[in-house]
Amino acid sequence: MIIREAEIADAAGIAYVHTSSWLTTYRGIMPDEKLDSLNCEDCEKKWLRNIQNSFEGKEILLVAEMNGQIVGFCGGSMNDDPNTKEKYANDLRVIYILQEYQKQGIGRKLVSKYVSMIIDQGIDSMIIWVLEDNISKEFYVKLGGIKVAEKDFEACGKKLKCAGYGWENFNE
Repeated sequence: MIIREAEIADAAGIAYVHTSSWLTTYRGIMPDEKLDSLNCEDCEKKWLRNIQNSFEGKEILLVAEMNGQIVGFCGGSMNDDPNTKEKYANDLRVIYILQEYQKQGIGRKLVSKYVSMIIDQGIDSMIIWVLEDNISKEFYVKLGGIKVAEKDFEACGKKLKCAGYGWENFNE
């Protein structure tokens, strides 16, 4: 397995992982209308923009690749949430792994590389927002994240609860 920074050519693979992961992770949590409207083409356009932002230093976007296939990715940027940005400088905005590759250490390796990159930028704290009903939230607890905040998220008129898991100081 290779963990590396995303390239333009990765947009389709990232979009596939993103849409597949949403369908397997959020069915029963997110409204079906939202999930049924997902398509790889629209998602690929979004990820092309995000990859470009990573080239400009606005974001970090990493992929996990196995046998030439993107099987997971993570990314984030500076935290712009007014309620948490003072304490948590970075926001790990996304991490998705194809269901058949989960629980193999890929997520841990992606987050480890991500954290090492933000530390190199002089950033020592991070937050990630996770839907309360997402069973994957335990992954962040295993990595040392502590539930530090809550907020609402709306999808297709349905109000969902999110929990913020934070790491205050990677240097301690």
